Amino acid sequence: MTLPSLAPASLAPGFVLSPMIEADTDAAAVVYYESFKQDPANGYWWPKALPPLLAWCSDRMKAKLSDPLVRIFKITAGTADGEMVAYARWDVPAGSTRFGTWIGGEGDNVDVTALVEESGGGSNGTAAAAEKKQPLTASADAAAPAPGNYPEGGNVEIADRFFSALNASQKKWKTDEMLGLSLLCVSPKYSRKGIATALLAPMLDIADAEGRKTYLEATAAGKPLYEKLGFHLVELLTFDWDELTKERNGLYKNWVMIREPVTQK
Repeated sequence: MTLPSLAPASLAPGFVLSPMIEADTDAAAVVYYESFKQDPANGYWWPKALPPLLAWCSDRMKAKLSDPLVRIFKITAGTADGEMVAYARWDVPAGSTRFGTWIGGEGDNVDVTALVEESGGGSNGTAAAAEKKQPLTASADAAAPAPGNYPEGGNVEIADRFFSALNASQKKWKTDEMLGLSLLCVSPKYSRKGIATALLAPMLDIADAEGRKTYLEATAAGKPLYEKLGFHLVELLTFDWDELTKERNGLYKNWVMIREPVTQK
């Protein structure tokens, strides 16, 4: 699959942007874990043992790769082992033909270094500056699993409360009509290198060209970058972890955000 457009110049040279394939799902699970563990409140529903969580995440990613309305792009380091450093999972609106053709998990790598030399910076030149100010971990998983379909040993009550709220918000805002960022993960050791922007800007450019809104649910870590990219708050979801866990005071927040398409000049 040809990537939808050029990667922005915010991405440091030496990284490769390409579609995810099934062989990548175990590595993607590790990136997911490393991203979300930076914010412990995000993983209150996780099992205490790591293997069940990684297996669940890998299996879930494989299922998503089989969905014709899902696009998953990864960024790997230009090293001998091609370490995965980040990925983004998008839900594309049914009937649109502009967000790349579904390839069933197969695709050719694209050398981002070459693309950077050709690109004028992608959409929103302020995004790179925003990412340098705020390390990005991960946004909430907008495409929630079915109730009870969680890793073995996880807290079902908390997971159901969390994901049910996300599902209700998606229905409220009619996200099927939008481009949706359902998951963005960046390995913490590769933060502040323009990686998140490189995964976001190409698809946002297409949404602009098509006149599409874009939807996501942001954590506190990702919110500043999303705001710089033009997303605005439409709903604040709060979860009382003290009530649910008896271990943590205060509220955990998810910012439901929508981006209006930017008029093409």
